[in-house]
Amino acid sequence: MNFLRRRSTATALSAFVLGVALAAVWAHASPLGGGKGSLWVVSEPSGIAVRLDGQPVGKTPLNIAATRGEHELRLDRGGRALNLTVTVLASGETVHHVVWPDPIGGLEPLAASGELEIQTEPSGATVEVDGRSRGRSPVSLMDVAAGDHHVVVRNQGVEYRRTVRVERGALASVTISTAPTATTGWIAVESGIPLQIIERGAVIGSTDAARTLIAAGSHELEFAAPALGFRVHRTVDVSAGKTTSFAIPLEQAALSVNAVPWAEVFLDGVRIGETPLASVMTLIGPHVVELSHPQFGRKQVAVQVSLTQPARVSVDMRAR
Repeated sequence: MNFLRRRSTATALSAFVLGVALAAVWAHASPLGGGKGSLWVVSEPSGIAVRLDGQPVGKTPLNIAATRGEHELRLDRGGRALNLTVTVLASGETVHHVVWPDPIGGLEPLAASGELEIQTEPSGATVEVDGRSRGRSPVSLMDVAAGDHHVVVRNQGVEYRRTVRVERGALASVTISTAPTATTGWIAVESGIPLQIIERGAVIGSTDAARTLIAAGSHELEFAAPALGFRVHRTVDVSAGKTTSFAIPLEQAALSVNAVPWAEVFLDGVRIGETPLASVMTLIGPHVVELSHPQFGRKQVAVQVSLTQPARVSVDMRAR
């Protein structure tokens, strides 16, 4: 990544931030162990003094090896200082891009939007931002609304997630490594419905992906479908360079079916009886109920069975 490439950013500043437009990447990612990660601090202009956790570490542009987790970053220039909290990941690099121009002719309000740059190593991974496809990496987006944005990168059937904060009038940059290392492995999870994969409260992937990259070692993982009220915990041991495969069995919940005047009932193509049917136990998730009457024909109803509330299907077979 060419960190010396300058970008033209029209940045207006307010007095309380001391003339600083900052794009801070706040990333919730696949936590890959307790080792060190890579933190890039890049500024325009360069040469800004940087302290990490109170210790001087040099001047921008600067690459810092730091332990995974939160750190206090301080930038000093011209008698002014900026303090912020940064999160260092063990997966890929976290980039903080600081635009600190000298004020000319007074200060103006900050722009309402910023820029977002997404790069991957290697490049060519598919990128989604807030559920919208943005093509293949590298991706540069202009006029991105200030605030948190959900970035999903997919490469070779594996999904990587980040939450990136875009500040007004500034550039947020994130680089995501999609290549396994000697300290990482994979998990391949089979489930009947898509489940979030959660570690330490952060969503690190989905069972929709063929595999999920994760640090070698033991992990306490949670697999959840919040809309269905389903959550289960598993301890998973991952070997470096290998895929650990396992299945998450789903729970069952009740389904009731009724029809007027009556109907033969098929659940996902399998006959389960005639109405009325009360508390038929079936796996949670989406299902198709088909009702058949010799005079009024057939009707199909899609139903979501969950643990949060009873699933009921009621059909007037006479209605057209």
